[in-house]
Amino acid sequence: MASALRAISGEALTLPLWEVGLLRGLVRSDLRSQLGEPAYVETDTHRTYGGDEDWWFYATSTGASIAICLRVPYRDVAVYVSDPAPATIDEALAVLRPHEVERYEQPFLRR
Repeated sequence: MASALRAISGEALTLPLWEVGLLRGLVRSDLRSQLGEPAYVETDTHRTYGGDEDWWFYATSTGASIAICLRVPYRDVAVYVSDPAPATIDEALAVLRPHEVERYEQPFLRR
């Protein structure tokens, strides 16, 4: 994880969040080994894509928020930022190194 980031709670997130990238094929145990225990686990399938979601939250030195979401049954990791500036996106994607994250051409507002 990038050293300038600090872990935060979900309540401390700056909203709205923009989805900026996706990593496919990562299992829960591997991501937890890399990032530690998630800050939040959503188990209500009515609030998710149909299964558990593990969430990690970080703040950058400039105050932007980063959220990492593992959609457990699909092994997809979505990357979100509160500030879709290129520098913030770079910091967010660096959290998942050495894995290669697909960076979207345009950020998508999370609704």
